[in-house]
Amino acid sequence: MDTGKTFQRQQGLILVTSLVLLVVLTLLAVSAINSSTLGTRMATNQQEKNRALQAADAALAHVESLMSDSGFTQCMALFIVPSQQNSCAGPAGQLARAVNLASFQNDPSAGWHNVFAQDYADTAFWQAPTVRTFELPTTQGGAPIHVVYRVDYLAFASQSAAGDGRTDANFYFLISARADGASPAASAMAQSVYEIDH
Repeated sequence: MDTGKTFQRQQGLILVTSLVLLVVLTLLAVSAINSSTLGTRMATNQQEKNRALQAADAALAHVESLMSDSGFTQCMALFIVPSQQNSCAGPAGQLARAVNLASFQNDPSAGWHNVFAQDYADTAFWQAPTVRTFELPTTQGGAPIHVVYRVDYLAFASQSAAGDGRTDANFYFLISARADGASPAASAMAQSVYEIDH
């Protein structure tokens, strides 16, 4: 038996085995890198969606604070005759003039149903003249988050107060806010129903 030929064959087998193991390790490393990159991208998208939802919620709180201001009811056409409006230059007065009253003007009793029939994913809904903007500053030194919101009149309910002969009216408004994150897929919308006793 020739030991030189056997040794050369063994060296060739070790080389082939080493190359196969190197290819397998390379494929495992590439797979781990791809998995890590995908996980990072998913986490970033989730973080952007959370930021967008927080921004939309902040816009709701901002609008609700404006609606609780006396300037809102002083400038709102539902509550007073337009000729009796006081100065409506403040933020609450400007919001009062931007409320979508179309459903109230068409049919006061059907306002709730008309508003909820809207397609909130439709871009036309967010391009209406009643849409307002709200800039939410960031604490991380980045660009502010741009939020759009609108207020729609829903309905009113009246009830007689017990014993004093007065009638109290409750007016309901739907506040819708939409914010977009840094990535196109990261957008969120929040809504709340706000009640004013008048």
